[in-house]
Amino acid sequence: MTTRKLNNFEYAGLSQQGRPEFEGMCRQDGFDTPNGYAFVLVSSGVHNAHQAKLTEVALERIRYYLENETEPDINVAAANALSYTSGFIYQMVKKDASVIPANLSCICGLYKDGDLALAWIGDVCGQLFTGKKLFPLTWFPEKAEISGQSSWYLGLEPMINPEVTSGRIRPVNGDVLLLSSHEVCLSFQEKATRRIIQDSMPLQTKVARITRMVCEKASGSLAALVMVGFYNLDTEKRAFIAGKPYQRELPMEASDETNVQTETIDMAKKPGLNKGKKDTSLLWRIFYVLALLAVVYMVYDLLIHDPRPPVRIPSVETPVMQEMIEAPLPEEQKPDPVIPDDVAYTVRSGDTWSRIYAQFGVCSWFIINHPPNTGRFGRDGTLISGQQLMIPVIYSGRRDMNPDYYLEFSIDRVGSACQNAGRELLQSFQEMISQ
Repeated sequence: MTTRKLNNFEYAGLSQQGRPEFEGMCRQDGFDTPNGYAFVLVSSGVHNAHQAKLTEVALERIRYYLENETEPDINVAAANALSYTSGFIYQMVKKDASVIPANLSCICGLYKDGDLALAWIGDVCGQLFTGKKLFPLTWFPEKAEISGQSSWYLGLEPMINPEVTSGRIRPVNGDVLLLSSHEVCLSFQEKATRRIIQDSMPLQTKVARITRMVCEKASGSLAALVMVGFYNLDTEKRAFIAGKPYQRELPMEASDETNVQTETIDMAKKPGLNKGKKDTSLLWRIFYVLALLAVVYMVYDLLIHDPRPPVRIPSVETPVMQEMIEAPLPEEQKPDPVIPDDVAYTVRSGDTWSRIYAQFGVCSWFIINHPPNTGRFGRDGTLISGQQLMIPVIYSGRRDMNPDYYLEFSIDRVGSACQNAGRELLQSFQEMISQ
């Protein structure tokens, strides 16, 4: 697991290096370059010693190019990095006929000055989570001249033309970028994935849960996933182009009907994406309009329009009925909020505050300043193995631990790094529950 936290985003990536009984090989990394911060994921469809070496070479070459060649346009920089890497691998395997790259795929993202660009080739995908929905950012080549799909992977041709996002993606605070290998792309469960991303758990925990979910769904899969969460951005209006959802098995000729969705009007659509659409789409639109008009008429005729004049029927109210009508209705009795009891926890060797937060959802400040825990830490608040701590789950951001007050300690309240946890937050919470 690779994790980093910078001023404007948090990075977490996980790749399973492969096991003898499984096929596949994946690698991922994130690093800073003169072209911007790079997020790279390389995956292979075959697991052997040669292929393992090629995935390592691909990651190294992409980093080498981005650190030594500067391009003013991050779209061009990302695409050139893949083209250079493919040419390098092609020349490398040309010298050794026994080394043949098979299904070597890659996606490279560059983030610079609030803009994000993606370039990719092969069986990989990129998605953007906007807080409510996952939008695909990658699509297939519209006219891939592939005989045996040779130009669809790294290293099989001396020159390649990677797919690149049109314009630039501009995320806003709270957006999450996901870069995935083939297995993760095909096994995404959007509802379950959305619930995991929306949870207040640390980013690395979310990556681990999603990859575990994918491996459980598809036995033997080698899931690789990179997740980037954005915050502290000055951008107020996001911009991106949504591509067609990932379906690697579809014939490449069908991709020229890709449906492009734009969130803002100031982004140019990818040239050619809407070419070749059939004229039957107009007929379908007319059909939908007629169907909508029919439904509106039925609602009006059945529920609103009444051709008969209303007949007034005098009401008969007995004294008992009048008393029942005038009697005030009892107020609904709501159960009192529950303040959960502290949970006893014995510190184990190797424990960290991040691990304890992942288990209980309680920031370290609340645990250190909890009266029963006085004198049970090191001088600088470090954990001491063997000490029994009382975890105040009343300050937990997890619903299962703190069902009535978990929203008061969500990641939006305490901060992505618990930087807001302190006396002020504790005092405002105590004033709230005392009312």
